[in-house]
Amino acid sequence: MKVLRELFKEQEFPEPVRYFVTWWSRDLWSQMSYSFVKTGGSREAYNIIAEDVQGKVFFAGEATNLFEWRPRSE
Repeated sequence: MKVLRELFKEQEFPEPVRYFVTWWSRDLWSQMSYSFVKTGGSREAYNIIAEDVQGKVFFAGEATNLFEWRPRSE
């Protein structure tokens, strides 16, 4: 929270009600997981998955970062 508040000084961030820490490197079912847009897909997918649902965040990180998206042709 400290980092967020330093980066976005003009915005207010409430303390989390609860959180969940993932350990991707220890999870046998998710190692090397990453998001991708399927062939012929749209960059809009990142915007859709980043939307909150009834005021709650369900996905965050690189899966919701449009600026990390690169077409396969590049």
